[in-house]
Amino acid sequence: MAQPGRFIDFGGNASLRELDAGDHGTRVPGFAVAGGVSTATLAAVGWAIVSLHLLLLAANEWMVFAQFRARMPAELGRGLATLFLADGLRLAAAEVIALVVAGFVALNLRTASHPGADHQRALGALLVSYVPIALHSLGVASAFLSGWRLDVWVVAGAAATPDEVATTIRDALPVVLEPLSAGRSLGTAAAVILFAVLQRRVCGIAIRPSLAAAAAFGTILTITRLVA
Repeated sequence: MAQPGRFIDFGGNASLRELDAGDHGTRVPGFAVAGGVSTATLAAVGWAIVSLHLLLLAANEWMVFAQFRARMPAELGRGLATLFLADGLRLAAAEVIALVVAGFVALNLRTASHPGADHQRALGALLVSYVPIALHSLGVASAFLSGWRLDVWVVAGAAATPDEVATTIRDALPVVLEPLSAGRSLGTAAAVILFAVLQRRVCGIAIRPSLAAAAAFGTILTITRLVA
């Protein structure tokens, strides 16, 4: 219950609202009219979602490695672990870089139109918008655990060395994993839409700046994924 003489912060770009003009009291920060979710809670949920996504990426990479390892002669698999470790680190780095760059660009686009915007709350909204991407990673992991197998077998000539086999597999991975790319693209598109909605509903940002920031977010995620 609000007390006379106190102020409540109703969101990132809203001014403090005086409940009683007779006294200047303390500020109760971190809540927005839309949804009533605190900024700290929004950020905590967002970081949990992104962390889950990264853990699922690592688990999926391990399960792809296990499938390749089971479908090739043991003597040719010596370089396979190193290959998949490097590929997993590359994917994780690409995800983190995409998140940092997309967040920086999206938040600065918002600042241009809303100089007084709450960056922490907007960052929380951006992190929470990773829900569709995390759900895609969870779906892939569930498919692997339920018995789904990649359509690939490794057959090598008698003169092939482990390094040559590992190099061939590395070059073929984008093609082998193509069935998973379409789902990830849909997840990214859903994340863009969710980010735009959260900016509007949770952060109180106007439609046009919300769409611009969301579009920048999606573009950077897509480009980083393609380059990586």
